Amino acid sequence: MKKIAIIHFQPLEYYPPIINTINFLDKKNDDKLRITVYSSLNVKGRRKFISENISIKRTSFPKESDSSFLSFIKQLWFNFYTISCLLFSRPDTILYYESYSAFPAFIYLKYINPQAKLIIHFHEYFTKDWYIHGMKLVKFYHKLEVKYLFKKSNVISHTNEDRVLLFLHDYPFIEKNKMKILPNYPPSEWSRPVDLNKGRIIKPVRVVYIGSLSLATTYIKEFCNWVLAHKGELTFDIYCYNLDKETEGYLTSCQNEIIRFYPNGVDYKEIPSLLRGYDAGVILYKGLSYNFIYNAPNKLFEYLACGLDVWFSDKMIGILPYIKEDTFPKVIKVDFENLFDFQVDKAISKEGLHPFVHNYFSENVNSILLHELI
Repeated sequence: MKKIAIIHFQPLEYYPPIINTINFLDKKNDDKLRITVYSSLNVKGRRKFISENISIKRTSFPKESDSSFLSFIKQLWFNFYTISCLLFSRPDTILYYESYSAFPAFIYLKYINPQAKLIIHFHEYFTKDWYIHGMKLVKFYHKLEVKYLFKKSNVISHTNEDRVLLFLHDYPFIEKNKMKILPNYPPSEWSRPVDLNKGRIIKPVRVVYIGSLSLATTYIKEFCNWVLAHKGELTFDIYCYNLDKETEGYLTSCQNEIIRFYPNGVDYKEIPSLLRGYDAGVILYKGLSYNFIYNAPNKLFEYLACGLDVWFSDKMIGILPYIKEDTFPKVIKVDFENLFDFQVDKAISKEGLHPFVHNYFSENVNSILLHELI
């Protein structure tokens, strides 16, 4: 029996790609694999993710209200607990996600089982400057990555080619053939047939946003003002549980029959049925860091899987390869700083266009990952 340990310090519920991966591995699991996941309990009231055939072990995750000392203790306990479990279970393969999760992998591979295979995946791209000015513990973990884990690894993956190139530029000693691209796609069960009868515009145009928000890092205020200025030609629904108090206060003050804000967000499993009620989804990041500039986020592929057009910020270089304007659903670049030049009727029209059939599904990505794991 091959034993696999997946280490993901951040709560699973905040990261749909890891949930899709675990669900995929659960379905593929048989008597030849024993998979254990080590993670933390979510503290934002999300529905707890459970796998039928894969054991998920969790410790407490630091809360914003915790003192720095208590937060430090919780992080140390995660490391100690995970290392203890690895010591007794002796996995053949370690897959860890991001630098937050690196320390147990380092101890296991350096001192317990140096023959084990190592796979590393990054949900995000972190610059060297981010590590220098970020959390001290993560900075320490990253030093171990650079000194040992990156060289020891069999595979390192990022979500797109741009991030792979940035990563290799930061760490030129890493062998290029180690690198893999594992995009953030939704499951194929989300797919719905494109509605061929949507060639004409039906007002109001129903627009949706799902995900984290901030007045500082997204164009949420600019877009809300633009929607309100169109006086009923559009409606805009916002599903977001991860936001700061200032942004929450703003969105609460905006609520009316045109703009509706749902501060509890939406459970991941419910997204496909929810999105079927909309015409377009927006991606509003300002692109203030390389992580967001070179990002093709989950929601791009989630909107597309459910047949929605996508309107994305022109600051996001990572989405440029996915632009589609001569097929539908469309993927359209938008200058959210000059929205009054944006023509809604032209953007939403599908007359004379043919359906775009894509294959952006997580099963394709996770098949690659499973091959590497075994």
